[in-house]
Amino acid sequence: MNITFLNHASYILESENTKILFDPYLYGTAFNNSWKLFNEEKHDLTDINYIFFSHEHPDHFSVDFIKNHFNEKRDEITILYQETYDKRIKNFCSKLGYNFLELPNYKEVLLENDLKITLGKVPFYDSWVMVSNSDHNILNVNDCVLEDPSLVHTIKKISGDSKIDVLLTQFSYAGFAEYEQRSINAKSQLETIKLQDTILKPKNIIPFASFIYFAHKESFYMNDFINTPEITENFLKNNISGNTVWLKPNEKWKVNEKKENHTSIDYWMEFYNNINSLPKVDSGESVEISELENKYQKYISRIKSKNNRFLLNIYNIVLGKYVTMHLYDIDTFIKINLLKGIITLQNKPENFIKLHSETLAFVFDFDFGIDTFSVSARFESDAELFNRFCQSFAIGELNNTGKYLKFSNFYKFFQQGVLKRLINFITIGPGNKK
Repeated sequence: MNITFLNHASYILESENTKILFDPYLYGTAFNNSWKLFNEEKHDLTDINYIFFSHEHPDHFSVDFIKNHFNEKRDEITILYQETYDKRIKNFCSKLGYNFLELPNYKEVLLENDLKITLGKVPFYDSWVMVSNSDHNILNVNDCVLEDPSLVHTIKKISGDSKIDVLLTQFSYAGFAEYEQRSINAKSQLETIKLQDTILKPKNIIPFASFIYFAHKESFYMNDFINTPEITENFLKNNISGNTVWLKPNEKWKVNEKKENHTSIDYWMEFYNNINSLPKVDSGESVEISELENKYQKYISRIKSKNNRFLLNIYNIVLGKYVTMHLYDIDTFIKINLLKGIITLQNKPENFIKLHSETLAFVFDFDFGIDTFSVSARFESDAELFNRFCQSFAIGELNNTGKYLKFSNFYKFFQQGVLKRLINFITIGPGNKK
């Protein structure tokens, strides 16, 4: 097998005459214009047979990419994706003309010849994947949240006695945290790689899925503690038993071949060392308070149409606390509650989330808006208010993954550790590590 790295979390895995393209986010911004790639390169995407998407985040599933590539040969390409309740990704890709194969959870699927693929779901929407042939096993955990050792042990159990030749894994944080917590999260991400190495014992580790920077002027502060390749390499060479393999864009590596990393690390460090001079993104147009109220009404109408009213009221009683905000671009203070909506304040509150009105509009425009809000970090807040807002509006993100507050839906919360992850989300919030 050969691995040709493209960018961020994307690469091409080549086995005999088969090419699988993974998570192609190769240009543009992500998460409401908050993220950018360090550099955009041209890539050879000829003769692709399969495209695997680990999850729906825009730095893995790029809607623009899938809509604007392979126009003449989509019937020759099969999309590989996890089984879902709502089939949105399947329907979307199929309408574009792609073939589509849903991968069942924890079950090995034969693609062709001796090439096999096994997918494992990780709550709430992530997935890891192992691709194997008679010679090699390649495990991609991308940015699955794997701080819980039980999740890594599950991967080990599913992989059985298979020797893992390559582990591809995230090496830096990817979402909002307060100043001190960012440093903790950065170190925690390295400890997670150490945990994966201890349990899975891969022969080689490729650190990836972190080759982005927080590019928006409102989120640029988040770059202060990100793990660089140098920081990561210094940690890994002293804490793991496997070899590290660093790859730059379009670099091809034959699996298990000895690799010299200096050139690749130097390529990336040129961007990290000059991060303050990289392009920054400006905010969009302001959204007036009346339009925000209209967007909220459309949002809450969607939520009410999909969820049991009684359970939704219980949810709001438990998690729907008011959150105060300063929409700085229109100089307006508000407080907001999931079911009670927006209330304009006449006086400045003691504590508040500072954000652009465009960011709040995004939360209302999309069911996944609160998830994007959390990852984008386009705001200023303390952990308590941030957690309160995310917990209150997390119902939209749950609905986006095909889970609803209905008595008939309860079984979905008892699968693949979803309930445990929900309890952690409710008790400690999304802005902190355990």
